[in-house]
Amino acid sequence: MNRDFLYSKPIIPGIIDDTPVDLESWFFDNSWELMKKKFKVIPLDELIQEIVEIFGGGDPDYQSLFGLFGSGLLKDSSDWKTVYRVREIDRANNDIKMIEMHVDNESLSITNFCIFLENMKLIQTVKNRIPDQKKIRDLTNGLEISAGESIITVMSV
Repeated sequence: MNRDFLYSKPIIPGIIDDTPVDLESWFFDNSWELMKKKFKVIPLDELIQEIVEIFGGGDPDYQSLFGLFGSGLLKDSSDWKTVYRVREIDRANNDIKMIEMHVDNESLSITNFCIFLENMKLIQTVKNRIPDQKKIRDLTNGLEISAGESIITVMSV
């Protein structure tokens, strides 16, 4: 599955984007739909591993990434960062209560990707799935995973 669409940066009003685009990918590549369907049904530990791989592969665009998890976006801005929350999470077994993305206002990079789980028991399963245990830091009610330039936080609420 092609993940290139995740790494394109958002268009900034007033700036001309002259990045070359392969027109065939607009019409024939349905990677976004396939990934959205996959994210809906795969087990939570596989989903977290997939997210770690996405961040390990580069700096994903928050607009492309949030749409893979559901619909609606709540926005809370400060001087240096904006926190986005997915309003309605689309997961088959309703194991995720909330998803937040902390985005740096200057670079538009996701600095922290937070997943809030319904069940604390799922944390250990997620932890066991991450291949590089050195990148994991245990928290009282969850864990932090270093991936690329970002932190992925998985917590129980």
